[in-house]
Amino acid sequence: AAPTVSAGTNQMVCDGSNVTLTANNPDGATLSWDNGVSDGVPFAPSVGTQVYTVTASLSGCTSDDQVSVTVNPLPTVSIDPVNSMCPEDAPITVTGNPAGGTFSGTGITGTSFDPGVAGSGTHTITYDYTDGNGCSNSTTENVIVNATPSINGTVTHAASGSDGSIDITVTGGNAPYTFDWGAEGNSEDLTDLSPGTYTVTVTTSDGCSS
Repeated sequence: AAPTVSAGTNQMVCDGSNVTLTANNPDGATLSWDNGVSDGVPFAPSVGTQVYTVTASLSGCTSDDQVSVTVNPLPTVSIDPVNSMCPEDAPITVTGNPAGGTFSGTGITGTSFDPGVAGSGTHTITYDYTDGNGCSNSTTENVIVNATPSINGTVTHAASGSDGSIDITVTGGNAPYTFDWGAEGNSEDLTDLSPGTYTVTVTTSDGCSS
């Protein structure tokens, strides 16, 4: 009688996964698979559907069986580019493609990125997506949050002559800086100023202000 052999059930996996084909061989026959497959040894099949045949040989008699292996491709995943931001900017909605995945990273809540929570620096956000076949893929996008300037105002009293000056010192952020406070540049002679309260707004070349 020809030996009994079963190649097993059809399999469906994602690209990059290993597959192990193990035949049911109750008669102890000698097994051989086509396409370079070895019984019970994992291998990585290519994307697509491939039929594998196992042949059992015993006492000059043979029988065979087939199994189908389908390898689904991983989904193509992307994140829409995000422009550089300032910490004081409002949170933005980030978009992943295809829709329906999940974001993670510093400053991320759901699909929202908050530059104030993330703080200045370069932040990597990750988008993970799983398709209808259960195949997953992910991608990353760097989001740059530019630093806001730090401002220090100093009043210098003159020993004689004029009344002195107000000097604004700026650190942090990217120069050149622009000053918006009713005076020119980062310094003003006190003699030319009327009594009152002055608000100084310093903006960096990146558009971040304090």
